[in-house]
Amino acid sequence: MTERRTWLPVLGVVALVGVAILSVILGRPAIEVERLTVDVAEADGSVSLDAALYLPADASPDDPRPAVLLAHGFLGDRTSSDERARRLAADGYAALAWSARGFGASGGQVGLADPAAEIADVSALVDLLATRPEVLQDGPDDPRVGIVGGSYGAGTALLAAGQEPRLDAVVAAAGWHSLSRSLTPNGVVGPDPVATGVLKASWTSLLFTANALPAGLLDAPEDPGTAPPDPTDPDAALDGDATPDADAPLDDGGDAGIAVPDAPGAAGTGICGRFTAEICDLYLEVAGDGLLTAAAAELLDARSPAGRLDAVAAPTLLIQGQDDTLFDLTESRRNADELAAGGTPVRLRWVAGGHEVIGGAGTPETDEELDAWLDRWLRDPVEAPAGDEVAADGQAPVFSWTDTVADTVRDRDRLPADTAEVLRLAFAADGSLAARDEDDDVGADGDAAASSDEVRGPVITAPPGGSPAAFSALPAGTALVGFLPITDIPGQHVALDSDPMAADTTLLGPPRLQLTVDVASTATGNATSDEARLFVKLADVAPDGTATLLQQAVTPVRTTSLPAELDVELPDLAHRLREGHRLRVTIATTDQAFANRADAAATTIGLGAGVSSITLPRVDSVADTTGPSWIWLLIGLAIVAGGAVWLRARRRRSVDAATDTRPADTTHPRVEVGEPDPVVIRGLTKRYADGHLAVDGLDLTVGARQVVGLLGPNGAGKTTSLRMLLGLSMPSAGTIELFGQRVRPGHPVLRRVGALVEGPGFVPELPGIDNLELYWRAGGEPLDAAELPWALEIADLGDAVRKPVRTYSHGMKQRLAIAQALLGRPELLVLDEPTDGLDPEQIRGMRELLARLGDEGHTVLVSSHLLAEVEQMCTHAAIVRRGRLLASGSMGELVGGTRTVVVETDDRGRTREVLRDHLGADAVRTSGAGLAVVLGEHEAADIVGWLVTAGLRIHALTPRGKLEDAFLSLTGEPPPTDPAVVHDTTLGGAR
Repeated sequence: MTERRTWLPVLGVVALVGVAILSVILGRPAIEVERLTVDVAEADGSVSLDAALYLPADASPDDPRPAVLLAHGFLGDRTSSDERARRLAADGYAALAWSARGFGASGGQVGLADPAAEIADVSALVDLLATRPEVLQDGPDDPRVGIVGGSYGAGTALLAAGQEPRLDAVVAAAGWHSLSRSLTPNGVVGPDPVATGVLKASWTSLLFTANALPAGLLDAPEDPGTAPPDPTDPDAALDGDATPDADAPLDDGGDAGIAVPDAPGAAGTGICGRFTAEICDLYLEVAGDGLLTAAAAELLDARSPAGRLDAVAAPTLLIQGQDDTLFDLTESRRNADELAAGGTPVRLRWVAGGHEVIGGAGTPETDEELDAWLDRWLRDPVEAPAGDEVAADGQAPVFSWTDTVADTVRDRDRLPADTAEVLRLAFAADGSLAARDEDDDVGADGDAAASSDEVRGPVITAPPGGSPAAFSALPAGTALVGFLPITDIPGQHVALDSDPMAADTTLLGPPRLQLTVDVASTATGNATSDEARLFVKLADVAPDGTATLLQQAVTPVRTTSLPAELDVELPDLAHRLREGHRLRVTIATTDQAFANRADAAATTIGLGAGVSSITLPRVDSVADTTGPSWIWLLIGLAIVAGGAVWLRARRRRSVDAATDTRPADTTHPRVEVGEPDPVVIRGLTKRYADGHLAVDGLDLTVGARQVVGLLGPNGAGKTTSLRMLLGLSMPSAGTIELFGQRVRPGHPVLRRVGALVEGPGFVPELPGIDNLELYWRAGGEPLDAAELPWALEIADLGDAVRKPVRTYSHGMKQRLAIAQALLGRPELLVLDEPTDGLDPEQIRGMRELLARLGDEGHTVLVSSHLLAEVEQMCTHAAIVRRGRLLASGSMGELVGGTRTVVVETDDRGRTREVLRDHLGADAVRTSGAGLAVVLGEHEAADIVGWLVTAGLRIHALTPRGKLEDAFLSLTGEPPPTDPAVVHDTTLGGAR
C-alpha cells in the first residue's frame, strides 16, 4: 500500500474492486493455483461452487501442509481472497478460497449464511481437502484446516465452526453475534417486554440493493473478443492460457461480487436479485416500516452464532473494528463470552477502524494477528488452552484493544465486571451531566428527587416521515471521520455535557443508561402516541468544541409502553477521554442511518435529580507522553463503478511563510541547519501474539540526505520495522523519532514523509494522472500544492500517465506509486522493496530514479532484496538479521571493513577445500574464475602460506570490497549469485 503524511489504514468499502495487485514477495516459495468446481449435492440436485486452491510449489504427499479456508465478505467472491491466499500459500499453507452461494461464479442463491446451505458447503470443502495428498491429515477424512473470514465470511466461519468439528482454528473479523440485534437494534434491556428494534436502513438498503442489481449495470464493459473461463472446468486456465499462471491474478477484472444472473443457478435479475425468496420477502417486509416481525427475527436468529457457539471446539480469534457501525464491539464481546464459557480457547482483539477496514482486505495489524493465530494452532497445535489464550478461570477471554489517543495496544485490561470502577453522571435539570456517587439520588443542582409521576424535562419533536433527520455517520464511512460533522436538528434533540475531565478517563465496556421518557402528543392533537423512538449517542467534545462520535455508534431506543423508565445498554466503548475534554450525551428523535417513524410526535426527556443518568465502566488510563491527541487527517473514500475505490489521502505539509527561511529556489527539500536526523530508532521491538519476536531491540539512524539501504535475510524484520516507522503497526517497545519528534499514527511530522509500502493500489480504469489528482484532492489541498509536474518528471512515465492504469506493466505501476509518494515534495521517502517484481531493465530504471532523488537532496530509506542494486543506488546501508542491527554505515565503511580478497589458482576445487578447512565453508564463495575469501581475523599472507603448503600455484590474489561480502561476513548467509534471475537474487521479505 502507499501511504504518506498521515497513516490511517483505511481500505475500500462495501464491494471490493477487482484490482489485481501482485504482492508476491520475491524469495518466498513459488505457489501453484488450481481452479476448481465443487459440486454440493442437495435433495433436488446440486449446487456448483467456484473455488481455487493455492499450494506451495514444494507441497507434496511427502511434505503435506495445513490448510486454510478463506470465506469472503458480502458482495465479494473468491477473487476477493486472492491476495491473502497467495500470502498464506507463500507462508507454507494450502489455501482454499471459494465464492459463496449466489456470489461470483458460484451457483445457488444468497441465504445469509443458512446453516443448511452456505454453512453446509463448508463441510463439502473440508471433504475436498481430505482427498488432497498435499494437505496435512490429522486422521482419516480429517484434514488439518482452519477457516478465516471477514464480515459475511466471519459469520460463515463462526457458524461453520459450530457445525463442522474437523475445523482446527477460526479467525473471524468484523462478524456478528445476533443478526436480528445487529440489523434492528434496540438498546432497551428492561423493563420487559422489550419492543422490536429499529432497522439500520442505510446499511441494509445498501447491501440489499447492491446485491440485487442486474449484472453489468456497474461493471466496466468487457472485451467482447475475450471469453471468460468456464467455471465448470477445473483445468480452465486462470488467464485463458492452457497452464495456470501462479504469479498472475486469478481474474482479469471482475465486479467483486455484484450479482451475475447468468452464472450457474442464478435466480434472475428481479428486485430480489440472487437472494433466496425468504430473505427477499423478509427485507421487503421489514423495510416498509423499519420494524422486525417475530417471523423475521426467528429467521435471522437461525443464521446467527448466538446460542450455537457452545459447540465450537476450534480455537477462535475474534477481531472487531472499534468504529464498526454494522457489527459493533458488543457483537464480538458476546461471541467471546459464549466461546469462553464453553472452554474454547479464544482471543478478542479490538482494533482501530470500521467495518470496511476490518471486514475487507485487512490491515498489517490484523494480518499479524491472523498469522500468529494460524501458526499457533495449525503448525504446532497444543493440547490445552495456554495462559495467553484463556484466562485462568477459563471464562474471560484474553482481550486487547487499541488506545488511539495513547498510541498503544492495551493488553492487560479486562472488560469490566459488575464490580468494575465506573463513572456515574446524572441528567441534571439544567441540561448538564453532573457527577454523582453511587446510590445518590440528588443531582448536583441539589434538587430533591422527583416525586411526581409526570415526566419533566425538554420536549423534542419527530417530524412527519422523519425528515429532515439528524446526521451522525455513514455506513462504511469510517474514512470520513472528522470531515462530516455530527449534525443534529434544532428542536429534535437534547444534548447534555459533562464538566471537563480532571484527568484522562478510559471508558471500556458497555455504558448503561437510566432514561425516563414519555410521548406528549402526536402532531394531530392531544392523542397520546403508543411509541417512543429515540436515538442515543455519546461524543468526545474537545476544548475547541469539536465533537467526535464515540465508536461511531448510534443506539436506537424504542418502547411502546409509556411513560417509561428504561434501562438502556449502549454498545461497548473503547475510548480515552483526554483531560479537559467533555462527554456529551445526545438524545434525538431522528437519525438518517435508521428507519425513522412515519408519524410526528413530541417526546419528553426526563431531567432532574433521580430521574435519568448514565453509568460508564472505566479502567486506569495509560500515561501519555506523546502530546496532543493524534490527528485524524484526510482519508478519502470513493465508491466507483463495480465497487469501492481505495483512496489513501494525504495532506501536504504546512510551512508557515512567516518563519520559512528557505530561499526561493526549492530544488532541494527543506533541511534546516542543526535539525535532528530524519530517522532515529532506539530499542525497537515487535513481538507477535504467538510469541514470535520479529524485531528485537533495533537501533538505526538515518542522516539527512542519505540514501540508506535496509538489508537482511528472509524474516529479518525489515518490513515490520518500516510499518512501525510509518505508524501502520505499533511496537511492543522502543522509540521512533522522525525529525526529532516521537512517531505515532497521524502525528503531524508524518506530513514530511512519503512512502511506498507493500505495493500500490490504484483505480484501474482511470488514467495514471487522474489517480494522482484524485489521491491528492481527497486530502483537501489545492492541486497546485502537489507539485505534480515535478513528481511526474521524476517518475518518468511519459505519455503513459494519460492511459488507464489497467494497461500498465508492474514496473509502470511502481513508478506511478513513486510519483504518488512524491506529491508535495516530501523530505523523507520510505520505500519497501520498490524493485519488487521488476525485470532487470525495470530495476535499472528504478535504480536511476532513486539515485536521482538522492542527488536532489531527499533522504531515502529503502529496503531491498538486491545487494548489487543497493550498492549502486545507496550512500549508506544497514544490515539486519533476526530483527537486530548487525552493522550500518557508509558503503565505503561497510565494504572496506569486510577484508575480502579474490584468489585464483591452478585448481579452484582444491583451493576451496583448503581454504574452507582453515576459514569455514561460509567464508569462501565462487567469484568469476576465482574464489572470494573473507579473511576475518586472518591476513592475505596466511592465504598464500596455506595454498603454497598445499602445493597450489597462485595466479592472482587481489583485495575486493563488495556489499555482498559484508553481508556474508555479518550474517553467515550467502546472498544470491545470479543477478540475471530475479527470483534467485532475493534475500526475501519479512513478515
